Amino acid sequence: VYSYVMEDAHNETLTADELGALFKVSARTVWRWVVKGTCPVAPLRIGRTVRFSRHTAEQVMQGRNDV
Repeated sequence: VYSYVMEDAHNETLTADELGALFKVSARTVWRWVVKGTCPVAPLRIGRTVRFSRHTAEQVMQGRNDV
């Protein structure tokens, strides 16, 4: 359910709190989506942390499904 990536300056990521703020839901709701497998932005594991791609989140917010 997680993707493994290396973080770099060109791959800006969001925390669950930040993603929740973008989608106007709580971080708890974001984690529920992750557990259910319905999160609109795939979680990315970076070391021991989990982040979400800002680029993908913005594409989802614009209504693009081809991300």
